[in-house]
Amino acid sequence: VGEVGETEELEPWEARVGRIRFKDDVAPDVNFRAPSEVPSPYEAANGFEDATASDLAAALAGGGAVEVWDVREPDEFAAGHVPDSKNVPLEALGRAAAARSGEGLSSGRLFLVCATGQRSAQAQVRLTQVYGLSDVSTVRGGIAAWEALGGQVEGGGL
Repeated sequence: VGEVGETEELEPWEARVGRIRFKDDVAPDVNFRAPSEVPSPYEAANGFEDATASDLAAALAGGGAVEVWDVREPDEFAAGHVPDSKNVPLEALGRAAAARSGEGLSSGRLFLVCATGQRSAQAQVRLTQVYGLSDVSTVRGGIAAWEALGGQVEGGGL
């Protein structure tokens, strides 16, 4: 150690590794693995599917087996929602998924809507990965994208 005010150059870690010695020159038996990447549930490879407001409009106009769940809270739903959508807040997803499976509707496409698409994305992951539903899509941009497209809104409006 030098005088006060002198700075000492620090040796980089990589240079010190070669001088590490173990008892009896035997490295400990360690089973170290670098952590593996955890796949995101919000990727298509994991079943995540999003749709645009235009996709929703086309599906509703097509008249096929389509259902829309609005996963916002009841007061948000009352302020304005996609016509004929059901209000299914996040805490009610389990009951609604069981009812949907029991009614035999699980073969039709299910669109999920919220204010901007964040809660519906969470709901989509939960419905597909926890409750086993298929053909579930979150509407990217939510009710805001629906309104921006010119889609009709029932209720008080946002």
